[in-house]
Amino acid sequence: MKYAFVLGRQPKLSLAELESVYGANSLASFGKDIALVDLDTEPSITRLGGSQKIALVLKQASVKNFEEAWPIIEKIFTEKVKNVDAKCNVGISVYGVKVSAKILQNKMIEFKHNFRKSYKTNIRIVGSGKSQLSSAQVLHNNLDQSPNLEIIAAFNRNQLVLCQTVAIQNINFYSKRDHGRPKRDARVGMLPPKLAQIMINLSGVKEFGILWDPFCGTGVLLQEALLMNIDVYGSDIDPRMVEYANVNLNWLKKNYGHNRSMQYSLSVADATKLKLEPEHKSPIQHIASEIYLGPPLRVFPGEKEIEIIKTQVDEILEKFLLNVCDQLKSGARLCLAVPVWWSKNKLLHLKTVDRLESLGYTRLSFSHANNNDLIYRRFNQVVGRELLVMKRK
Repeated sequence: MKYAFVLGRQPKLSLAELESVYGANSLASFGKDIALVDLDTEPSITRLGGSQKIALVLKQASVKNFEEAWPIIEKIFTEKVKNVDAKCNVGISVYGVKVSAKILQNKMIEFKHNFRKSYKTNIRIVGSGKSQLSSAQVLHNNLDQSPNLEIIAAFNRNQLVLCQTVAIQNINFYSKRDHGRPKRDARVGMLPPKLAQIMINLSGVKEFGILWDPFCGTGVLLQEALLMNIDVYGSDIDPRMVEYANVNLNWLKKNYGHNRSMQYSLSVADATKLKLEPEHKSPIQHIASEIYLGPPLRVFPGEKEIEIIKTQVDEILEKFLLNVCDQLKSGARLCLAVPVWWSKNKLLHLKTVDRLESLGYTRLSFSHANNNDLIYRRFNQVVGRELLVMKRK
């Protein structure tokens, strides 16, 4: 079966995640916002941070434009809801071509009018005033659940893919586990849960595996891994952070651990010096972590200050990589979020990024994304996160 994944705010980063989970050969880009993946079973969206929607591909066709595609779209709508007994909500999202919300709304109203002449099903059109329905609209109107329906019409040049949404990111759950956890500290930065999921997947760890976060902070990444059925070991040099992480993970287990095993351990430790205990050395072959990003910056402070910050962070990163190199088996995989700074439209990277080979690691490449695509940054932020995906030589 073929599935369409609606990619997130940074599509190339989302593609890298999908490639890590499903492999490069089963994955194909379809325009800027859509990826097509061949799978034997329906995928789960709960373990993906970079995909907003998952849809089952129903039909592919060659068309010149939206007007030519509309009769095909209308036929799909009719076939899907004509035998539904209950009232149902229906909506459409269009990707890859420009079509005004007004034209789309008129087409849907016309479809409803024509449909009611022949069928008894009571349908309600869900509109957004835009050409695409948001995750919130799909979620709140249950458009991913039968008998409700969202059709995704994706265009790429003269090709059309029509899909039915089968899964949507649960934005309410993200909010609960992010803002609802008891311990937060904005001064040390707050890793977004979706980015944490992406990093976990880029680390290559599979369900029921073991993951180590050596700079765990308040435990956001540990929390997301546990929800993905991955056992975790977290450590941090700051006792207060470890205490916060422990409170947060206990809260998570109490509120969301009823139907799953959540195995975790925490310790206060300097990641640049820590020697893994024997019981940890063999199982831990996957690391995902956000290292120290430097002080929070609202404006670029100047070249001299940035060089001081870069030197501090470089020292931490290099010492950590050297410390764990001899403790990991060949092929062990890591995904580390390290800082990158914007100065006059220029990226300032850590020097260690260019020295990974000499430290005993090979930086991994992706078929569907390059290294500069693996940078997470919100608009106007001075400090971004560069994701280093590597393996132990």
